[in-house]
Amino acid sequence: MVSGTEEWLLGVWGSSETNVFAVGTRGTLLHYDGLQWELLQSGTTQDLHAVWGSSAENIYIVGKKGTILKGNGDSWSSVESGASENLWGIWGSSEDDIYVTGDHSIILHWDGIEWTTMSSGSNAWIMNTWGSSATDVFAVGGFTDDDAEYETIPALSGGAVLHFDGVRWSEMLVQDTGPLVGIWGSSATNVFVVGSAGTILHYDGIGGSRQENCVIEEICGITQQQLILLRHVRDSVLTKTPAGQKLIALYYHLNPTILQVLNRNDRLRTLANIMINAVLAMLEK
Repeated sequence: MVSGTEEWLLGVWGSSETNVFAVGTRGTLLHYDGLQWELLQSGTTQDLHAVWGSSAENIYIVGKKGTILKGNGDSWSSVESGASENLWGIWGSSEDDIYVTGDHSIILHWDGIEWTTMSSGSNAWIMNTWGSSATDVFAVGGFTDDDAEYETIPALSGGAVLHFDGVRWSEMLVQDTGPLVGIWGSSATNVFVVGSAGTILHYDGIGGSRQENCVIEEICGITQQQLILLRHVRDSVLTKTPAGQKLIALYYHLNPTILQVLNRNDRLRTLANIMINAVLAMLEK
């Protein structure tokens, strides 16, 4: 097909086979009517990363430096969300329940009245989001120590999958993956995630596990900020060496067993609590 542009095209969505939109770098916005692609005026020169709509008349586009556009297919206007981060993903269960994800762990939510920032419970840069319902939303991404400006796509390492149950976001257990950038499902029990180096993950609602509380959180009852700090050490230090990566994989593999053992042995649980709190004290200095 002939697109009529040489810009990077980064996102696509349609309401039907004759109403498809594609977005890309430098404000590129294209429309397909079933016969040909037409270049539209987006009203911005910022890179546009993703497009989604609740209907043909209610379409959102997200992009660089907090850009959010809303349109009906014919006209587009800028939406003020209060965000300045680069935004990468958008999905909603309805026109008044929309999630937007991006750099620096940002997750925005539209409730039909206002945009608010949600706590992601992670320090991942969140590249995409999808859900089966308002109480079953997923987000995927990766991690980086480099906060510098990037040209088109951030350089990430390690993979992250987050889940929202209608109350809070939490990290799911994901082992030995590179950055994850795409997600789609046909239902809550048939979800696909894709990423670097040919990675494809599948979630069936049973296989894999949603990490409502990690072992350390369960044992110590640590705060959300302390949990984020520990995850930062995991993602910024341990993932950088083969030994650290093996330690992470071993921890997740033994996660259920460790929890069972500590729940049955008060002495071991107390010792583990003391050790974890000592580590936290050093990290917080």
